[in-house]
Order: sequence, then C-alpha cells, then structure tokens
Amino acid sequence: MAFLFPTMLAGLFGLGVPIALHLIARHKFPVKDFPTLRLLLRDERTNTFAARLIDPIQLLLRLLVLALLVLAMSRLSVPASSLFRSPQNLVLVVDGSASMGLTAKDPAGERQNTLFELARKKAVALLGDINAPSQSALILSGDRTRVLSGIHPGAQEALDLLHSKDPRSQFALTDGSGEGLVSAIATAADLVRDRREPRSRIVVLTDLRTGAFNARNQKDLERLAQVRQRLNDRLEIEFIDLATGVSENLAIVEARVRGSRVKVGDDAHLISRIHNYGSKDKTAKLQIAVGNQPDPSVKEVPLAPGEEAIVDLTTPVNRSVRTTAQVRFKEGDAMAADDTFSVPLNVAETRRVLIVNGNGQSPVVESKLAGLGQGAQAPKANEAEERVDGATILRFVLNPGRELGRANGTGIDSTLITTEALVGQTLSKYELIVFYDVTSIPAQALEDVNTFVRQGRSLLFVNSGGVNAPQFNRLFFSADPLKPGLSPAQLGNDKDFAPALALAESVSPHVWLAPYRDKLQGDISSVRLTVARELSSLAEAATPMLTAADGRVLAVEMPLEKGRVALLAFGLELDRSNLARTRVFPPLMWRLVDYLTGQLRVRPPDVLVAQQSAVLDVSEPAFAFTPELELTSTSEEAGRAPIRLTVNADNTVLLPPLPAGSFQLHKPRAAGTVGGHTRNITVHPDSSESDMSKIGQPQLAGLLGPVFVSEAAAPARPATASSEIWSLIVWLLLVAYIAEAITGFFLNARREKKRAAESNA
Repeated sequence: MAFLFPTMLAGLFGLGVPIALHLIARHKFPVKDFPTLRLLLRDERTNTFAARLIDPIQLLLRLLVLALLVLAMSRLSVPASSLFRSPQNLVLVVDGSASMGLTAKDPAGERQNTLFELARKKAVALLGDINAPSQSALILSGDRTRVLSGIHPGAQEALDLLHSKDPRSQFALTDGSGEGLVSAIATAADLVRDRREPRSRIVVLTDLRTGAFNARNQKDLERLAQVRQRLNDRLEIEFIDLATGVSENLAIVEARVRGSRVKVGDDAHLISRIHNYGSKDKTAKLQIAVGNQPDPSVKEVPLAPGEEAIVDLTTPVNRSVRTTAQVRFKEGDAMAADDTFSVPLNVAETRRVLIVNGNGQSPVVESKLAGLGQGAQAPKANEAEERVDGATILRFVLNPGRELGRANGTGIDSTLITTEALVGQTLSKYELIVFYDVTSIPAQALEDVNTFVRQGRSLLFVNSGGVNAPQFNRLFFSADPLKPGLSPAQLGNDKDFAPALALAESVSPHVWLAPYRDKLQGDISSVRLTVARELSSLAEAATPMLTAADGRVLAVEMPLEKGRVALLAFGLELDRSNLARTRVFPPLMWRLVDYLTGQLRVRPPDVLVAQQSAVLDVSEPAFAFTPELELTSTSEEAGRAPIRLTVNADNTVLLPPLPAGSFQLHKPRAAGTVGGHTRNITVHPDSSESDMSKIGQPQLAGLLGPVFVSEAAAPARPATASSEIWSLIVWLLLVAYIAEAITGFFLNARREKKRAAESNA
C-alpha cells in the first residue's frame, strides 16, 4: 500500500474539528410569549464543552467523511487487482543507430527482418495494451534524440507514427550512434518526472551494442538520477534485447587512397582495413569498383574471430577523372551498411607549369633533350653544352618520361617560353609559373602574373647567372610591407665558393625537405654549389626554405594574399652546382612543384562519418573568390535541393551532419545546369556501429541504476503494477456523506420534537 500524494495525509489533523464541535454544548432556549422584559432578570449563558459526546453516530459519520476525503486526495494505491486498474505511463525508446540495420530472423518465424523492423513490431505490441487514462510516449534515439510523440493518454498518436509508410517519416533508421541511448533514457525520464501515476515504465528496444552507450553526458546521468530519487520505486527501466544470438559481422572499417593523388597510367591503391566482429572464422572476399564498375578480380582474406587485416587493392587508371571508388565484399552479410566503403578517387589531371626563360631566343623553345631515346640524331657534344641551359634542364627533369617519349610520366606538363611570349599566354590554365633568369617583362604581363599569384596560384623565381640584380629588384622587390612586390628577397650579386658550398647538415624543417631528414629517403648532403646569388634582405613576410652550411639563405618563400612566391638563389646549370647530377635532384624538384601547387598541404579528409559535423578545406584555386558553395547529393532522389555552404575567411566550410552516401561540392549553379569544377565527398556509417560486443546487465545497472533486461523472444515481463482505489473511496465517501446527512436530519427532527414537548409542558 502506498500514497501517491502523501502530503495530503496532513488533512487527517482536521478530524479534530468535528470532535471539538461536538463537545461544545450549544444551548437553545425555548421562545415564550411575555408582556414585558423589564421584570425579567438578565442571564447570559455561553457555549461550554460538554462533559460527554453529543450524537456519537453522527460524529463518527462526519469523521469517516473527512478521513475518506483525505485518502481520496492522497491517492491511496494497493497491490494490483483485476477490479481496480490504475493508469500507468509507458515511454518507449527505440534504438535507431546503424547497428539496428543488422538482419535477423523474426522470433515468431523464419522471415528475415532488420532489428529496427523488429523494434517497430515490438513497440506496436507494447502500445496495444495502453488505453486511456494510461499514457504513452515514443522516443527515437538516432542521429539525435527525437521525442516523436509526447506523453498523452492512450497510444493512438504513437501507433500512427509506427504504422506510417511515408519514407520521410521521422521514425527511420540512421547511419550513426548519434547522442546515444543514455541521452534518450534521460529524456524519457524527464517526460515522467512530474507524473503521479502509481507506475511509470521506460522500455528500451535495442540490440544492447556497446557503441550505443559510448556517448555518456554527465548531465544526462544526473537528470536520470534526480528522476529516480523523485519517483523512487514507481519508475522502472527495462531493456528488451532484440539481437539475441545475432553477433556475426564482417565489416570494412576504413579505406583510403594511398598517396594524395593518383597519376594517369599508374595503379590506384585502396588501402582497406577489415575486421571480423563475429565468433567464427570468416573469409573476406574483397573487390574494388570505380564509378560503379566492379573490377573482376577478387582478393580473399581469411580472418579469425576478432582479427583485423589491412588489404591493398589495386586497379589501373588510364585517364584523368574525378569519381568515387568502392571497396566492397563480394558476398554481403547480415549488416549491409558496413559491407561497402566509398572514397573519392581523383586521378590527377596533368599539372601545368609555365617556365619563362629570360635567356631564351625563340617564342617557344622545345626541350633540346627531347627526342632522346626516339632514335633522333644526337647533337654534337659542344653544341649540346651550349644549347642546354638551366631552364631546359628544369623542363626535362619535371617530366623526363615525356621528354624521352615514354608512356609513363610524372603528371607535370611544362611549357617553356620566352619573356616576349608571356603576354600571349592564358595564365589561368597553369598552376605554377617559373621565372628562370627573368629580369624584365612587359608591364601587362607583370600585372597578369601579379593577379595570377594573388588569386591563389604560385610563382617560382630561379636566379642563375643571367639575372641583372638591380633591374630584378626594381621590377619585383619592394621593402614596403604595405605594398609588397612579387619577390620575397632582394637579389644580390653572384658569389663564387671555393671550396664548393655544402647544404646545412641539419635538414630544414620545411615540409618541402621533410623526407630528406631520413637519408634512406634521399641524401642532399652530396649537393655542392660553386656559384650562388647573395640575398641582401628578405621581405617582412618571407621565411627561409633552405640554408647552406655557413648559414646563408639559399631558398626563401612568402605568402601573397591567396598565393605563394618562392625564390631559389642558385641555378641548375652544370657549371654552377652539381645538383643536376645527383640522384636526389628529380624527386627534390618534383616535391618542390608539389608544394607550390598545394599537393603537400594537409587538408581535412573528404571521407566523413555520418551524422557528424565536419570542416572542409576549399582553398583550391577553382573555388577562389566564391562566397558560397553548394553540396549536392548524388545518392538521393533527383530534384533534392542542394545544401548551401558559406565559405569562411580561412577558406573552409562547415558541413552539417549528413547521412551516408556520396555528395559533390561545387559552385552555385542555375537550375538544371551541370558542369564546372566538382569535388567528390563520401559519407559512411560510423564504424563503431559495426562492433558486435554487447553491454551486460551489471554494466547497465552501474551506469543507470536498477534495470531489467529481457529478450525479445521471451514472454513479456509483466510490469510491477498497483491499483488506485480512489474510485472505491469516492463511492464510500458519497455513501458516508449521504448517511451522515440522513442521520443528522433524523437526529435534529427528534431533538426539535423533544424540545417542543418540554416547552409545552
């Protein structure tokens, strides 16, 4: 027996009022006719407590009425009975995380259903027992906690949501863990916090995967503890395990493209991480698909329970393309969400480099080393030495395969021109301009190059013996920090070194030279310079890239608005250094081009986790000066409005939580138009949802307090119920009140009759 409003029992103190009233002797004097009052003596009498109770039956009835009224207001409840059923509160929490997409057999038969579908059926069965005045609510724990149906009498609103066939219904499976079940249970507890029903139940329909409880906000746990303290044993939390006996899952946890870019003619390597979360030995059959075209080859990898493997899958690429590649299991398993993993695959277009040779004689100069290996007649030795200058060496080393007529190359397409031909070039098609011994250029060309750099591209000065230092400084250098020139340093005269100048023993921490800190990756200590340019002073924003053994700066760079400018104080000619003869020369120059074209910049990945916010770097030149970008889904129905994204000052965009699928990032387009620069973005389900490990009742009790755990196939556990007998008390109160009124009527009638008889006597 319990009282839902125990404070109302204070009304029992009111039982003393009828007793006090009954103990007061109220005297009524008979009325008599008398000619005058002057001859009567004045006599005043007050009410006094009687020595005995007057009308004890009526007093008992009045006390009974008051006692029943107090009991009715305190809502007395007793153990459940079939005659008096109390209203109760039922809050259903349905786990909508990605792991609920696991396929299992229906407990009632052999039909295959996802765990989420089983949760829907179980919720319908539980709500079928709820009728007004009992109340129910429905909460979905998906990407965030959603109260789909607030607490209302009956269950019709929640049932309508569960029966809805609308694909846009909020009752749907999501692709991640979201805020977790702890948040959803705390929200359910808030719904019943101020309820006064004898019993409130929170039933959680879940697979009890550990991942659903990883998100544990301390405030949620405190809210739940407060509600438990308030309701005490009138609150029950029950977990129904829908995944009993279903624990086999083979998952692709991660995949990435090796290297920042894939070159045309090379093999694309997709490095995948797979995990066996089951309890049996498995053989993973992996294949790769590019643009939804699967590669026929399949790689088989045996995995023991709990074992993980890193697999390298390759596929040839023969053309430049921006698409997505998929790693997939040839044979899927019970959880389809982690059987594929998509990543953007960018097969690099040729990076175009424009080399402007300040010592050139013809408008367009083809490499004098071109044709080697093609059977062409070799020039005379003296003629070759005279005609091969530093700009030609640079062009050759940037893509020796192309220069030698080979099929493979470095992906760098260089064009060598003279300063006079610079005005006629379309600079926007190049990613890097190299000024080799350039001392003077036309004014219009200088303005175009300045705009080229400031809009996000790069410029490299290579200064050898053909540079006129004073003229170079007047044209390109400025010491005014408010009006910086193109050059990051003031150029000085040539300086001869005897013995030859070596590079600093400790490799510069600059990202350009990072691999050469390990000599197994390349040794630059063998480089010697016999002649190099002095750098009189550096611009305010300039920083060194390479230093010599004596501390002098040999390479310097500086940012210029959205672009970057670098300067080398040495040439590549064979008589000025041995750099072009060393093994480290080609990769050193390739990496310099990579750095200046943004290939070495570490950007946030374009592979995102579903239902989690992310930041993307959009600093590529194709998106320059664009205040807004659009994100369009390529895996949803056509006609879906794209997501507008504002470009921040640091050239980033903030992405909202997205569902799993493929997206394209591009500039805003008019309705119905396509084309333009696009970037592929892939979103995959949270890999933690693939973990099949389960949380047990002891861990749940330690986290949430006393809980019940049952299986979906087991008979429904009857809720601890109680019955309010307020309706019986009301009927008794009515009967007692009527009895008191009738008794009072007859007692007053008898009292008046007796008084009248005494008066007549």
